[in-house]
Amino acid sequence: MNANVNQIPGARRQAQNFGQLAQLTASEYAAKFQSKREVYRFLASEVHVFLPPFENVTVWHLKDVQSGAKKRIKSDQAKHINVPQFEGLSIKDMQAFATAYPQLARYFPIEKEMEKLPRQYIANVIYTIVGNPFAKWVESQMRKRNDKIKAEQDMMIDMDPEIAEIFKASQSVSGKFLFLSTFLVHSSIINL
Repeated sequence: MNANVNQIPGARRQAQNFGQLAQLTASEYAAKFQSKREVYRFLASEVHVFLPPFENVTVWHLKDVQSGAKKRIKSDQAKHINVPQFEGLSIKDMQAFATAYPQLARYFPIEKEMEKLPRQYIANVIYTIVGNPFAKWVESQMRKRNDKIKAEQDMMIDMDPEIAEIFKASQSVSGKFLFLSTFLVHSSIINL
């Protein structure tokens, strides 16, 4: 997809909260960048902007990043978080969480372009900007899901509270468990 610079509207508008923009002529810009790929490479490699994969970002979002209409995260400042594909942790769920943090909108493309973004990129941006509250929310959603699975699949064992405390303090280990773990340890040493 080639995007001619002359087709990008608003190249000289003032970015919100960033003062007056530096201005280049269209010919200066076109001498370096005539395609989405070239703009993407420049922002990712030379400016070190944390961007979604090339195939998931639009030229319009790249334009917003370079003009300052959207805030950018430096690649070395991006934080990464593992968000499993669990019920309660979908893209829609993460977006619902993000509504409590209106500053996040400044880092993402417009709403209709959000569906193109990978969930991992969305999670990493939220985690980078919000931090621990997001990590705690993810843990909470995982715990809810695991508790629900345990209850639905009858994975819980009923036990008298006194016996449960003794069980937790016990050092006993099943002989079958010991055999299997010993076998796995020895087989991994042999394969080294």
